[in-house]
Amino acid sequence: MGIDLIITGAFLMATLTFGLSHGKGIKTFKDYALGGPMSTFVLTCSLVATLSQAQTLNGIRGIHRFGFPQFFFYITILFITYFGARVFIARMGEFLGDFSIAESMGRLYGPIARSITALAVLALMMCFVVTQLKVTLEVVHFSLPDMSSSAAYWVALVVGVVVII
Repeated sequence: MGIDLIITGAFLMATLTFGLSHGKGIKTFKDYALGGPMSTFVLTCSLVATLSQAQTLNGIRGIHRFGFPQFFFYITILFITYFGARVFIARMGEFLGDFSIAESMGRLYGPIARSITALAVLALMMCFVVTQLKVTLEVVHFSLPDMSSSAAYWVALVVGVVVII
């Protein structure tokens, strides 16, 4: 058993233990969605950090590869995002109490739209989880080339259960 597999297994066990121990106090959807009381500032900082990190890494790679046209593209996207947010934020007041886009759609267009939106978001999230499982399977095959395919699928299944829990 390689050190990589031990580290990965320990990380997954720590993640599962931490998630289960901190998930005991969740009683409502609000607790689940927000993780307890958080200020708008904290949520905004979290979102900005997540988006800017991804955009920065992709932007640097693109600019290095394609030069000035890619730089101009990212500056344009930055301005469009900024001015688009200025327009949308002014109209988002009526949705401040909602915890999901499905809830907002349900309030605006009724329960059928809410259900369709919830199913669409569920399908999208399932695609993300399947992608994670596929990458996990590739990592297992790369890290342990001698492992049989059926054992690798079981490892991916266990990782998927941990991610879903």
